Amino acid sequence: MTCSPDDFRAAMRRFPSGVAIVAAGSAPHRAGMTATAICSLSADPPQVLACLNRLSSTCRAVEDARFFSINLLATSQLALARIFAGLEGGVSADQKFTAGVWRLGVTGAPILEDAVLTFECALVTAHPASTHNIVIGEVRHITGEVAEDALIYRSGVFGRWTGLAVTQPHLS
Repeated sequence: MTCSPDDFRAAMRRFPSGVAIVAAGSAPHRAGMTATAICSLSADPPQVLACLNRLSSTCRAVEDARFFSINLLATSQLALARIFAGLEGGVSADQKFTAGVWRLGVTGAPILEDAVLTFECALVTAHPASTHNIVIGEVRHITGEVAEDALIYRSGVFGRWTGLAVTQPHLS
């Protein structure tokens, strides 16, 4: 028996995820998108993965530029998340980068100046998987000093993480 796509989407919506903008390219040919399918892959060497729709301009820009950034958004950057997710009509491609303060990182990838955390990555490989590519990047540089909570997405709603006020033993 196979899970239906609708059941899978409904279940995954309940899985909380950090919200980031994946960005690549250089002006006027930058592309970026809001993404929640991002995770660490390896600490040695430091690698991350992001799942990007194969037909998106961002996926093409990552593969063309060979360098990209993953910018973890703060709770105050909800408007940016919506713009880069295409939820604010009429804003496309390089125009998205007029929102927020963007600069070139050490790899040449566009990075969000006040992201909670930014990973600058060199593309290692992109594996096709159905409608998406699993993009693996070797982390070349990390920045981030913003103390604000990271933006979270769950059940179609943006929010913030709140720790429990319970004393727990240290897990090692």
